[in-house]
Amino acid sequence: MEAERYLHTASQAGGIGRFQLMAAIQSVHAQRLRTGRIEWEAIAQLYEGLIRTHPTLGALVGRAAAVAEAYGSASGITLLEAIPSAEVVNYQPYWALAGHLYKRMHREEDARSAYSRAIGLSTDVSVRRFLNRQASEI
Repeated sequence: MEAERYLHTASQAGGIGRFQLMAAIQSVHAQRLRTGRIEWEAIAQLYEGLIRTHPTLGALVGRAAAVAEAYGSASGITLLEAIPSAEVVNYQPYWALAGHLYKRMHREEDARSAYSRAIGLSTDVSVRRFLNRQASEI
């Protein structure tokens, strides 16, 4: 609740910057504890604002994930595939999300390839185990 007050106070300051948007995204996620659901549409809108002010690779991938949850895997994969390949070649979160979305879309070969790439880029043993489990369910 204290974080919510700070976020509200910051929103009254007149301008919204990247840190306020990032905090707002986390706030919507945290509201799940009270409501039992995640408001993916709100998160997708916040990512749109974040990308306008600070278009990082992480924000682009996050937006694709939120859009996929809010509006369907096909919408999310369209955004994901629009990111230049040179930027994502070694970005593990991109490949993990791609594997997840391709799997949901029943694009098995693409899902296996993306998961394989994500696993190869992962240095955390527990993340590799999780991704291996996801890939084995294809």
